[in-house]
Amino acid sequence: MTQSQTIMSHHYTQLSSTERGKIEAWRTPQRRSDGTTKPLPSISEIARRLGRNKATISREIKRGTTTQIKGNHKRVTVYLADTGQAVYERHRQGCRSQHKWQTCPDFYTQLQVELRRRPRVHSVDTFVHYYRQAYPERDCPSTPTVYRDIDSGVLSLRNSDLPMKLRRRVKGNGKSHARMSTS
Repeated sequence: MTQSQTIMSHHYTQLSSTERGKIEAWRTPQRRSDGTTKPLPSISEIARRLGRNKATISREIKRGTTTQIKGNHKRVTVYLADTGQAVYERHRQGCRSQHKWQTCPDFYTQLQVELRRRPRVHSVDTFVHYYRQAYPERDCPSTPTVYRDIDSGVLSLRNSDLPMKLRRRVKGNGKSHARMSTS
């Protein structure tokens, strides 16, 4: 039994502003010299011209379509490339995941207070467990995430504020010395 499968990876690319401009030019009604309007190309035709899927073109036209009010108070629905680009960029802003220090700032504020307290009661790990038990409904990062945030400089804490971290022995980066063969 043979199966016909296409093993092809899909690399999706977003429409460029140039392609959006071409769509706008093709979707704008154009008058002929005899006063009639030239028919607009179909979505399939635009997709063929740009070498894109027609669903991509259809979504882009929906995204960039806006209603304009002309001089005689007449409403006209048109596709504008700038509108499509602006809506695309606004949607992309909402796609990216936020860092834990942005989603749970109260945790990080309390962590910094606790780790600077003298005498110190909590380590990073014990504070994470305490916070999860005390506030189970709130979002809380994991211990490695907190250490990563401290290392990257997101918090005002430094490694010198964490005495156990300075004493820890960290595994090397995997480079070992080269052995010479004695043959």
